Amino acid sequence: MKFMTGLGIAAVLLLGMTAQAQVGHEGARLDKAPELLIRPYVKYEVPGEAIVSWITEEPCATVLEYGDESGDRKQIKDFNKTTHHEVVITDLDPQTVYLYAVTTEKAGAKTVSVDYSFDTTFNYTVSPIDADVNPYGDDDVATRYGEAAEKILAESGISEGYCLVYGAGRGQLAFEIAKRSNLIVQGVDTDAKLTAQGRNLLGKTGIYGDRVTLHAVESIDALPFTSNYANLVVSDRVLSDDAMPGSPIEVARVTRPGGGVALIGRPDGDGVSEKSFDDWLGVASGTFKVDKTDGLWAKAVADPLPDAGAWSHQYGDAANTSNSGDTLRGAGKTNEMRVQWLGRPGADFGIDRNPRMPAPLSINGRLFHQGLNRMCGLDAYNGAMLWMLEVPGLRRVNIPRDGANWAADEDDVFVAIEETLWRVDGQKGELEHLFQLPDPATRSTHEWGIVMQADDLVFGSTVLQGGSYKKYWGGPAWYDQTEGEGTFKVCSDSIFAHSKDGEHRWTYGKGEIINASVTMAEGVVYFVESRNEKVLEAKTGRVELPELWLDQYLVALDAESGEVLWEEAIDTEDGVVIFFMTYTREKLLITSSTGGDYHLNTYAAQDGKLMWSNSHKWTNSHHGAHMIHPAIVGDIAFLEPMGYDMNTGEQVRNDLGRREGCATVAATSDALIYRGEARRVAMWDIESGEVTSWMNLRPSCWLSVVPSGGMILAPEGGGGCSCGTWVETSLGFMPDLASTD
Repeated sequence: MKFMTGLGIAAVLLLGMTAQAQVGHEGARLDKAPELLIRPYVKYEVPGEAIVSWITEEPCATVLEYGDESGDRKQIKDFNKTTHHEVVITDLDPQTVYLYAVTTEKAGAKTVSVDYSFDTTFNYTVSPIDADVNPYGDDDVATRYGEAAEKILAESGISEGYCLVYGAGRGQLAFEIAKRSNLIVQGVDTDAKLTAQGRNLLGKTGIYGDRVTLHAVESIDALPFTSNYANLVVSDRVLSDDAMPGSPIEVARVTRPGGGVALIGRPDGDGVSEKSFDDWLGVASGTFKVDKTDGLWAKAVADPLPDAGAWSHQYGDAANTSNSGDTLRGAGKTNEMRVQWLGRPGADFGIDRNPRMPAPLSINGRLFHQGLNRMCGLDAYNGAMLWMLEVPGLRRVNIPRDGANWAADEDDVFVAIEETLWRVDGQKGELEHLFQLPDPATRSTHEWGIVMQADDLVFGSTVLQGGSYKKYWGGPAWYDQTEGEGTFKVCSDSIFAHSKDGEHRWTYGKGEIINASVTMAEGVVYFVESRNEKVLEAKTGRVELPELWLDQYLVALDAESGEVLWEEAIDTEDGVVIFFMTYTREKLLITSSTGGDYHLNTYAAQDGKLMWSNSHKWTNSHHGAHMIHPAIVGDIAFLEPMGYDMNTGEQVRNDLGRREGCATVAATSDALIYRGEARRVAMWDIESGEVTSWMNLRPSCWLSVVPSGGMILAPEGGGGCSCGTWVETSLGFMPDLASTD
């Protein structure tokens, strides 16, 4: 076992001590001790280990006890005082739930936390290779391969995901790259004898099939692999045979878009002539660039896919359009898509499909997904797990009556956890910055509400504690009600902005802001608030009063300064079931649902004046038919089963494919993705009106299938469902317009 604090202070280890959960400590056990700025959370970086981190408001000793569910505990102590605490626990059993607690101290009084837990089932980290393992021997050849691997990893900057060795020979370069990184390495070669030799050598080390696999193929010019998947493409044959391998066109085909790297060459520069490079590169149409420093190398960095969108907020973007802007290259049917990857996480990662959790996010080639007080980052193009965090206090459900607890940009994920917001590195899962509510007086009474991000700004709001929905078990936690408990709206009493580095910019607070209405676009933050006295006096973050729909104001704030640009008194139909707002093309669409009808009111974004109103009947009063979020495609707002012209309010479509079962809609430029026939994930082609679906694939009961990055991403969200034989795995789909299957 090893231990370290966040400040790197040497540790005092007390090993083998056992204690029952509530024995041997002073003070009471509290759900969240007042000394804790953030509760302890767990990150996995190595198999068999867990890193437990927490932050205290004042410096104190680091004290952690842990054990499995048998009841025996080990204890770790470091008496050097710090505010940033970090303990690395080793020798953990796989697929085991561990309980742990921390002791904090303030003004001489000690508090022991409640038991938190982590489950090593979700430690998906790759197995490291010991430094002394070398099945290929230790000679000049091995040295050259090691130097090549180090050059490749340093030059590419890629150490996670999938590496393809194109022309792998006996797998020596594959081995050296795996040994120095967290990459899963696949090698291909047409020489079956060399492949067999490599398998035999690597098999003796125990790493074959885990970190490295070798495949004998008929041709490396047409590999039996999916396109756009490899984070890194290299070649062993340049080192072993002094020859360029195969086709640069095939190398480009398999390289992951948006930053995947192909790096072919050798560090000594001997053997392979520049003419060989020129001939090989001539086929690549300028994709590769030649680097003659430190040897001779051909390097290509893959561009993002054209017309690929991003799903950075709960409903696609901060404007709540439920449209990522992705074209999917014109695909509008499931038979125009192919499976790109499948795998983790599975159904055991999540809560259940029922309680309507936050949507996954995807931007810059990464996919972020939430489960039961845990979240993870994956590579969107190959499903490789980038990181996993288990975080007490993360959970937020019943998102249709609230705002989601996260948003993302190209670098980071911004996650609201109780009264704080975490800025987490999107690639590494590391906590980079901790935002607190701007008014210190609210930090013990409020929690962080909405989360939005734009440019260098991060937006939040203050919700009285207990406002957010947490309950996820039992019939009421399905949140399918048409009235009463479960439909009450989460409201904020202020909204504010920070810079990404944590500088407070502004705060606005005048009425009770309906979280599900907060919308941002073109540098303006919009929302609906109630200024009714009875609502303001209620002092609750979850408003059940009918007066919420009185004294309504539509407000527009300058996102940079918080200045009120305009405010307009409005009178919408009561949003008893749901109340959403969406921005598109200088218009604000408010959708409310009550008493069997959807009501749509559209206002001019420049002054809040009403432009048009319309309504239609629900298709049903249960299984989500009464609470769909609209999706905007061009000038049409789609809301089951209608499509409305956003300029006139005219109903221009009434033929949306029949939705079956709980879930809402996501849009591309050519299709709506929703829960369709036989309750499966389906696509409705906007032009043809045709509905197609994936057999045995279901979404969560709210939104878990999103288009982004030129793909459709479906991290598992249907676990726990008993109404079908569902595939409970995560999937990514890529357009394959030549397919007719």
